[in-house]
Amino acid sequence: CHEMPALADWLGWPGNYALSDTLAALGGVALAELPNVSVGTRSAGLTHSAKQRLANIVVENARRFLTS
Repeated sequence: CHEMPALADWLGWPGNYALSDTLAALGGVALAELPNVSVGTRSAGLTHSAKQRLANIVVENARRFLTS
């Protein structure tokens, strides 16, 4: 995690850049609008099918726990 004012100050120095996979991870729209900031529009971390697989694993783990 980072502090927004400190990151904004650091980005004000020449040669500093910020790269983020999502706007939420960056910390806000104000930073995303800076010319030396690049923010992805879609996170590569969790797809729909990955959510389904995770849900199936959670349900299976709960079943195993409740039957043991």
